[in-house]
Amino acid sequence: MLCRTIPNTASMLYSNNVTNFVTVLVNEGKLGINQDEEVLTGDEGGISAGYGGILISMDGKIHENHTKLMEVMK
Repeated sequence: MLCRTIPNTASMLYSNNVTNFVTVLVNEGKLGINQDEEVLTGDEGGISAGYGGILISMDGKIHENHTKLMEVMK
């Protein structure tokens, strides 16, 4: 019985993650990036280690939280 429920549970979890991610990207019905969102810019531990969130670049520049990537790009 457990084996039959795993694909359904995995699909529900994936769907929930995608929905939450898209919710972060949409503001008042329009696509907008809120740089205060930890998902996009990285959490404190990642930032201090030089790794930002999933927002890698904006306006043609590497996001300031990706210091490790900036070092490689020099």
